[in-house]
Amino acid sequence: MKSLNAWIRVYTSTVQQGDVPLAYRSILEFMGRLKSRFMKSGYEVSGLYPGYMDMSYVAVNTSRLKEHGLKIAVVYLHATGQFKV
Repeated sequence: MKSLNAWIRVYTSTVQQGDVPLAYRSILEFMGRLKSRFMKSGYEVSGLYPGYMDMSYVAVNTSRLKEHGLKIAVVYLHATGQFKV
């Protein structure tokens, strides 16, 4: 098992390569545009939760869903590269 210092060195090296920060930023920008589109369509939308590189999501609600205590979450799972609703 690696030590915390070893994990931090791997993390720092990966971030310095530039691909991970660019990909993460791009995913969050896409999620932000998705949130804006829902808002323009008249849905009630939560703030964008960026997550800790595990998942990022935005919650979407309608008055009908709200009456039943429900909401829809559009979730991006970073480890699998998948969107789930």
